[in-house]
Amino acid sequence: MVGGETVTGRLYGVGVGPGDPDLMTFRAHHVIAACRAVAFIEADGRPSRARRTADPAVPVGVEELPIALPMRPDPELAGDAYDAAAARIECCLAREMDVAVLCEGDPLLYGSFIQLMERLAGHCEIEIVPGLPSVVAAAAAARLPLVRRDEVLTLIPATLTEPELAARLAVADCAAILKTGRHLDKVRRALSEAGMLADAVAVLEASMPAEKIVPLAAWTDETLPYFALIVAHRSSLK
Repeated sequence: MVGGETVTGRLYGVGVGPGDPDLMTFRAHHVIAACRAVAFIEADGRPSRARRTADPAVPVGVEELPIALPMRPDPELAGDAYDAAAARIECCLAREMDVAVLCEGDPLLYGSFIQLMERLAGHCEIEIVPGLPSVVAAAAAARLPLVRRDEVLTLIPATLTEPELAARLAVADCAAILKTGRHLDKVRRALSEAGMLADAVAVLEASMPAEKIVPLAAWTDETLPYFALIVAHRSSLK
């Protein structure tokens, strides 16, 4: 005990960027290398992309805390997984271990870390290490300017309903659509209704060796890979 308060480790939400380890920040490398434990999401049992990206910075022998997260449209199921993960992390913090939660992209941009931060706030010191978001990496890969002058960039999760997607796109100068996957059909229809389909580009595996840029109108599959992102700019503003 120090000053009447329990001494704990510090919790870090560390953005490791879009996938290429070279795009991790110096701060991310420094924090990960100094922590005694690292936590990371393993969605539906798949190996963690964030853990793979951060591998060059993770010291040998650190305690690793994989977080099994079911990717289902059931908030209660996900909530239970986050509760269990927060409890495991808190045990490490109580042992005065600093813990780095490895996050794809940026921790606070659609990041699972937000759920952990909300559960552990008030129990420990928390620091956020920003990371390069996938939307920036995708735009760089496709050499597509996102916004100019007074244009507005709209980030849209493809999990919205089709009417919601159409409404957001109707007023967008440039849209970056995330989490497309199995929602591709309704995204295509919404883009077509907004007059943005012809200029929309799908970027797969941005910053990675398997990176691929495809005009969305030419994509014939019914789904997109989970780590694909669509960038659509209103042609009248080009």
